[in-house]
Amino acid sequence: MPSSRVFAAAFGAEQPVAPNANEEGRALNRRVEMAPVPRAAPGARRE
Repeated sequence: MPSSRVFAAAFGAEQPVAPNANEEGRALNRRVEMAPVPRAAPGARRE
């Protein structure tokens, strides 16, 4: 996949999936989520 279609952002502090009260919760919040960026329609302008 071309790098132009990959986006990464860190949300662990703002959007935890588990409480940070214990090591298990903190471990769950140390994560990477990836989602492909949709392809632009043919003829669409890229910014």
